[in-house]
Amino acid sequence: IFVNHRSNIDPWIMAWVQLRLCTEARYVYKSSLGKIPIAGWCTMLAGDLAAHFGRKDLIVEMLDHARRLLSQGYNIVVFPEGTRSPSGMLQEFKASFFDIACELGCPAVPVCLFGTEFAWPHGGFRMGCTNICAYVGNELAPITGEGGGSKLMIAVKEAYGRLARQGLEAGLVPSDDPLITDRPYSWWKPPEHLEALQEEELFALLRSGKAHERGQHIA
Repeated sequence: IFVNHRSNIDPWIMAWVQLRLCTEARYVYKSSLGKIPIAGWCTMLAGDLAAHFGRKDLIVEMLDHARRLLSQGYNIVVFPEGTRSPSGMLQEFKASFFDIACELGCPAVPVCLFGTEFAWPHGGFRMGCTNICAYVGNELAPITGEGGGSKLMIAVKEAYGRLARQGLEAGLVPSDDPLITDRPYSWWKPPEHLEALQEEELFALLRSGKAHERGQHIA
């Protein structure tokens, strides 16, 4: 299950989506979150998969564990961008779980969350009051052969676009949403150290996820 990532509240909203769909899953999460009292401990006890950034040996171990879970019939929720997108623009996907899906023959389910950026904005613990919309796409068949993972990534990105347009037609997704325009939120302002960049260069940085440090907010 591949989900876009805009806010810290996204995993909690996905848990609600799972409840409505009567579906269980394991989550891939940043290992440092396991240190958070109660919520982090629950994540560890639930058997979710910790991603230890900078520790290749532990990442390989986690991916092997993910293969075993998928082979046993478990669902795994992945935020393929690897980190939240402060601007709302879709960031480059990490290839690992797309490759694993194709390797094991697991279908990919795209899920788009809209509005979570207002429910828990970047910059602290202050929550907002907003409507959140979750769109669950159809299963995408794994693609066998050379480059299957890359092709599956493209298919998921295209599915995100279709889900966004579906939300737009239903009046639930605004016309200026980044998945519609391929631009940042209309209200988003770049941080000072990026203000001098040309638009094309800025957007390239935002898509790469390199415009901010992992775990930090840039707006």
